Amino acid sequence: NTGSFSGKCVSYDVYGDLILDQYGCDSANTSQQYRYNADKTLTVQGGAKSGQCVWSDRATYPKLKACPAGTPEDDLVWEYDNGQLKSN
Repeated sequence: NTGSFSGKCVSYDVYGDLILDQYGCDSANTSQQYRYNADKTLTVQGGAKSGQCVWSDRATYPKLKACPAGTPEDDLVWEYDNGQLKSN
């Protein structure tokens, strides 16, 4: 993390929209914990949306939605490149 994002964590609101947590990182807050899976999807590990995938909604505003049973759509795939996660 760099600049104004340093020390902040990604969480989500009641609508499943990803947000930078205004209170900073909290290791006990499971809505701030994500798993990068072998199929290159990201799943949230806690809270009301636990198990849902991070979705690049038209590459504009990341949200959470149900993970697919088979091969994920392109907007659910995240590449880890040079320390950053990027979606199609």
